[in-house]
Amino acid sequence: MERITTLSEQVRAIEPPLCFQCIVKGKVLTARVTGRLDYEVVTGYRIEFSDGYVGDFYVESFGWTEAGKEQKPSAYFFAIRNDLRCFLHFEIYDAWYGFRTKVEGVQTNVFVIYEGERKQYKVYYHADYQFSLMKMPDKWYVGSERKGVKAADPETARNISLLIEAAQ
Repeated sequence: MERITTLSEQVRAIEPPLCFQCIVKGKVLTARVTGRLDYEVVTGYRIEFSDGYVGDFYVESFGWTEAGKEQKPSAYFFAIRNDLRCFLHFEIYDAWYGFRTKVEGVQTNVFVIYEGERKQYKVYYHADYQFSLMKMPDKWYVGSERKGVKAADPETARNISLLIEAAQ
């Protein structure tokens, strides 16, 4: 399988890797974010796919791109381009999760980061922050750090809280 030109061989391992599903050319694959690359003024991630493809994806001022494929991004880049925005700097948090679940009736990759100091889980999907969850003794509290945004769908919030509990 092809391995692209990388930004840097200085890769900091991410343990455990953040895993999520994606569809590349009609084939369901698992993507594993296994390393962080810091190169000059850009941040990137090494992502390994279950079919053997390995790519370095990084963010610049204009958005995400793939190292060595800036002019013609791979099918792998197109498969994960919306997911990339959801987990920038995820590894600085206390815990992280990647789930595939229904959001408004559509199978969606959902990324959750846990901020231990604030005791909250921040939920991201569709390339953006969506809402936060806090575990109370007898229930989950759903809130948002943003003003004027649509409230979280209760069924989606409930499903994600169950996935978090199952992953712990």
